[in-house]
Formats: sequence, C-alpha cells, structure tokens
Amino acid sequence: MISNLPISYDEEVKVVLLKSNKLGKTNITSIGSGFCYSDEFMYPVFLPFDAKYDDYGSVKDIKEDFNTELILNDLKKVIMKIRSRNGNEKEDYNLYDFIEYIRNGKMKHYKQLTFYDRMILVNVYNKKKVSNLVEWYNSDITFGFIKKSIYDGIVNNDIKDHFYYTSDGYVSSKEYYSKKFDETLDGEYSEKPLKKMGYSTLNIYSNIIQQVKDRYIELSTLEHFMEQTRRHWNIQSGLGSQDDSYNYHKLLSNLVTNICDEEEETND
Repeated sequence: MISNLPISYDEEVKVVLLKSNKLGKTNITSIGSGFCYSDEFMYPVFLPFDAKYDDYGSVKDIKEDFNTELILNDLKKVIMKIRSRNGNEKEDYNLYDFIEYIRNGKMKHYKQLTFYDRMILVNVYNKKKVSNLVEWYNSDITFGFIKKSIYDGIVNNDIKDHFYYTSDGYVSSKEYYSKKFDETLDGEYSEKPLKKMGYSTLNIYSNIIQQVKDRYIELSTLEHFMEQTRRHWNIQSGLGSQDDSYNYHKLLSNLVTNICDEEEETND
C-alpha cells in the first residue's frame, strides 16, 4: 500500500481495516479526475494491528492487544453474525475469522442497521422497505497491508517534512498530533477521528487512553506522509509473495531520487 514492495510469507505486517467512501460504494464520477487526501477513496475504520502475512491476502499470528480487543468488541456491537460466500455463518467470530471471511469474498454481515445504513439501502440500492432492526447486509469493510518495516521507518523517522508550523513555531509530527488529540477530548469519547473509526467503547477515563493516543499519533503521521507522497488507502495489489521484483523497485527508487535532486536544485 505504501511501498508496493512484495510482502513475503511469514513477514510482519500492519493490517488496516478499511471502508470505501462515497456512500459506501466507489463512485468514480463523484471522485472526478483525482483527490487531495489519503482517505477520500478509502479510510481506516480502526487503528492498525500487527500480524504476519500468510500469502495470497491472508494473515496469521494476529498479535492480540488492547487494540484488537477494542476492534472486536466494537464490531460485535453492530455485526452479530458473519456469512461467507458459501453460506457458512458464524456468530462467535474472532478477528481472524472476520479477516478470512473478507478475503474469501462476498461476505455478509447480520447487523444492526443505523439510520444511515437504511438511507443507503433505500436511496442507493433502491430497496422499498428496510427492517429497523437487523438484516443481512453486504460487507462494507475490507482490509489492506503495510510492511511493518516500512510503517515503523516512517512513523519513527521525523524528517523535515514531518514538521508542522503552528502558532508556537515548528513542531514535530508527534507534538502536533499529541496536541490535536488532547484538544479534541470531549468527555464522552476519546477523539473525534476515533469516533469515525468506531471506537464506541473508549472514553477519556480509560486506562488505555495513552496507548490509543500513541497509535493515533503513528497513524496520523503515516497519513501525512501518504498525502505528501501522493498515496491513498487502498486494498492490496499483487497478492502472493513469489514475485520478487526488487530490481524494478530499485530502478524506480533511483529515478525518483534523481528527479527529486534535480527539482530541488531547480527550485533553489
């Protein structure tokens, strides 16, 4: 998603659960010829979690922590059962089940419909009557991978372009997003972007609020990097790990470096 380097079997990755923007489905005509921000096409619905790549779009060894527990709890508040493309249903599902059902395609959710969900079904999918309670609903969640080495290298490397100009002068991305997180605590949930991401069970009195804040700063720093390098949230391309096309990536890297050097000299 970030580097487009091959991801090898058993490699450590960050997994990001994603939703499509534009009323829950891709609408090319509303996007136009492009977009400015990393989350205009798809956006993260939770903070990333750690796992290992199991080839062809699958994961294994999901690292369970406060974040995976929050994700699963919040998913189960809305999605009561999941159904695979072959009709298998699962109620007491875990995060691995959820990922595998998505990977196999055509997953459905037996979910509590919100007012927004019902409006989409009526206005977008032309349903005449929609239950106010529960209904089998096509999954609107997918996921993407980031090589953990790439993720860590970006969020831990505060290069010049990660600095922000504020009323207090230039600050690091960590300082900027830490302040932003603290300023938007509203007494009910942790932080406004996290509400959109679904952390309904989290509040400012939680004993894990600092851990969530640290992950939020990482994700925000990554998103800023993505916008500066014209990348956006999307699903994985080139599934599988057998095509090790590193020479092509080296060629591209050298071309990009040379062009950046030339344009920096021109702009100076």
